[in-house]
Amino acid sequence: MGNLLGKASTARPLRQALGRACSHAAMAKACRSFEAASLPSPLAAARGGAPVHPDMRQVARTFLRLQKQRHLADYDLNALFNRVEALRLVALADSALATWKRVRRSNDGRLFLACLVLWDGLKG
Repeated sequence: MGNLLGKASTARPLRQALGRACSHAAMAKACRSFEAASLPSPLAAARGGAPVHPDMRQVARTFLRLQKQRHLADYDLNALFNRVEALRLVALADSALATWKRVRRSNDGRLFLACLVLWDGLKG
């Protein structure tokens, strides 16, 4: 949310309020589209048909993978996570964050953020 609303301390309450309003299901749909490099026609056309940057695909793929693991941890009473697996997932998240830092200010990065927040309204 900081990239959309600013990082000033005065914007913190707004970031927190809007951050809780994001739909993880819609975010996953947006990530699946970026991962597959298959954006809806209006978005693809607006981008001039340019391919989705591989780094954006990796960030989207990691979001989906970590979301799946979080769902397992939260809802599957039979799922067990050992320290090695947990550290591997943390390293995966760290890698995705490093990749995100490289692309977050690019056009694809800004589009990705908009899609995470507005996917249901953009997909048509």
